[in-house]
Amino acid sequence: AEDHAYFQFVGTPTVGPPAPELEKEDPKKYRDAVAYQAMLNSLGDKGVKAVIMFSQYSDLMGYPGINDPERKARLHRFVELMHSQGIKVLVYNGWGITTKCDEWEAFGTELVNLPLKNSGYSTYWNSPVSLYPDLFIYRMAEHMREFNLDGIYMDSTTGIQYSLHPNGMRW
Repeated sequence: AEDHAYFQFVGTPTVGPPAPELEKEDPKKYRDAVAYQAMLNSLGDKGVKAVIMFSQYSDLMGYPGINDPERKARLHRFVELMHSQGIKVLVYNGWGITTKCDEWEAFGTELVNLPLKNSGYSTYWNSPVSLYPDLFIYRMAEHMREFNLDGIYMDSTTGIQYSLHPNGMRW
């Protein structure tokens, strides 16, 4: 395998309208685990080309990584199931550095502008002129390799109001 990641900007990650069969689906029926699994097993047959796992897939909001072993196992199984149907899997990533990541205690304040600006979800606005861009790219590539992911859905890189820094921009 090649040891690098590919990045692509996507305005709307679709190739057309949803398959007619999916538009007619009643989401209430998927409260049943068996029906839900059957739906997942048939996505490829219904023309689905890619799925995006939003922030709930991870226990680290917006951060490329997962701490919880059960969530890791679920993501591995999900990616394997989607790939077996020819479906690409993208995961959500955001702009905040979470206080729950391993790096926070060691050098979290070096990743943000001070004073801290809480962006919600136990995250703080990163500083684009800090170590954060390098850490994010490294962790994202590591995350993609670990789970055999096909891409990311990038919420944003930072908020413009928090990008002001005496040393200039870095992204």
